[in-house]
Amino acid sequence: MNIFDTRASAASEVALAMGVDNLNRLYDYINGSITIQSTNTLPLNTWTHVALCKSGTKLKLFQGGVQQGSTFTDNNNYANKP
Repeated sequence: MNIFDTRASAASEVALAMGVDNLNRLYDYINGSITIQSTNTLPLNTWTHVALCKSGTKLKLFQGGVQQGSTFTDNNNYANKP
């Protein structure tokens, strides 16, 4: 299930996407691959703050204010994406 997706059409497009997998874990998806995967599941029927943050080339995924997975080195420029 997608939370947001900046790809125009192709799954392998160099663009950011963030979603929830079938095990109810957050993930970040770029250029056809999951780059960051949460180790925690999202709680059911509960509002949860999630964030995908990029500063320079460092991309981080957060759930409830806690970083999930490892920091991903992302050299992509998404200036032309919605």
